[in-house]
Amino acid sequence: IYSALGSTGLPATPTVQGDFTVRSKVRSQTMSGPGYYLPNVEWVLYFYQGYALHGTYWHNNFGNPMSHGCVNLTNQDAQWFYDFAQIGTPVRVQW
Repeated sequence: IYSALGSTGLPATPTVQGDFTVRSKVRSQTMSGPGYYLPNVEWVLYFYQGYALHGTYWHNNFGNPMSHGCVNLTNQDAQWFYDFAQIGTPVRVQW
């Protein structure tokens, strides 16, 4: 078992809660949307539509809502989950 402190979505862009599974894994990618452009986001695990657990290099305010809906983790924590989880691994998002 592994535990990590993360940051979920801001009030205007909340993170979905519930039980999901890892649907796909991407080693590194650019993420962008209204008001943000983030190249080289690492250790990405998609679990529901465009929602993912992933590494974060642009802030270190973990434990506080900071994202556009994804679950932000340190790169070290995100790599642990990436290496551990296979497609189909259960993911529970709650706070």
